Amino acid sequence: MKFSKSIRWKNKKMKNSWREGVLKYRVLLVIFLSWGMITLSCSRRKENRPLHVSNLVQTVQVTRRSFNRTLTAYGYIRSLKKTDIVAYTRGRITNIWVRDGEKVEKGQRLLSLKGYYSIRASEELGSSYKKEGSKDIMKIAPVSGYVTHLTKSIGSTVEEGEVLVSIVDLKNLLAEVTVFGDEADSIKPGQSAVIIADKERLSGKVSFISIEIDRETGARKVGIEILQKKTPKLLPGDFVKAKIVVEKHLSSLAIPEEALLNDGGQKVVMVKVGQTYEKRPIVIGLHSQGYVEVLSGLSDGEEVVTTGAYELLHRGIKKKIKVED
Repeated sequence: MKFSKSIRWKNKKMKNSWREGVLKYRVLLVIFLSWGMITLSCSRRKENRPLHVSNLVQTVQVTRRSFNRTLTAYGYIRSLKKTDIVAYTRGRITNIWVRDGEKVEKGQRLLSLKGYYSIRASEELGSSYKKEGSKDIMKIAPVSGYVTHLTKSIGSTVEEGEVLVSIVDLKNLLAEVTVFGDEADSIKPGQSAVIIADKERLSGKVSFISIEIDRETGARKVGIEILQKKTPKLLPGDFVKAKIVVEKHLSSLAIPEEALLNDGGQKVVMVKVGQTYEKRPIVIGLHSQGYVEVLSGLSDGEEVVTTGAYELLHRGIKKKIKVED
């Protein structure tokens, strides 16, 4: 009897323990599910919250800049003032006192020639003539400048009319470059230019454009006067590159190139308008140093998007973005 009561008591205790366990797990399950629903709800609310614009978008104001369109041409240096020392009789070089590229002063001796008649300067800048018979003739510089085209050496024979040496004035240099086709139509006297040779950059001005056109290549010659107060390191015959400013726009509306977008072949920008952004088609002009000229579509002081402009246009995140106060 006592044994039977003991078994019933144990069974009852086990049933109560099982019920308590089930109840505990139910409570834990409810807590877990509630926590999950709360987390999911917060996550959804977070997703629907506006994104901070400072993390995604950067804007700049429309500014004003100057824009230039340049044309590149290549050619050679020549001097506007040159004096050729010419042999007017056959003879032989007996002495040379100068070197090619050396600076000489007026009256400085250059070379001597043994012949029947003396040497004289060409008629280009006047002449210097002195008859010396058949003795050695010492020729002096008729002008100050730099020695060029000294191709003879002591003992060399010369023919009548041959240029022995030239003296040029490096303060009056000209870059003679070649342009082709329709490019020449945009060049006019007075346009500014930059002459580039190795590491040297010199300012210049277009002085003439030839009316003669090469029938085979369509090329025309353009002369660019070098505007330099100090004596440059260039010599006649040096190869140079010239950048001629053929178009100049002063104080034009400008935006950074990274703000410019292509939308189906149309140039557009994203503009900040109040608390949002809008797509704005624009007409552009010249490019210069990372900026684009704006001909129409924007006004002074407006703000365009640089960082994040592509996403605003193509990925639709503008719906989530709220402009910060």
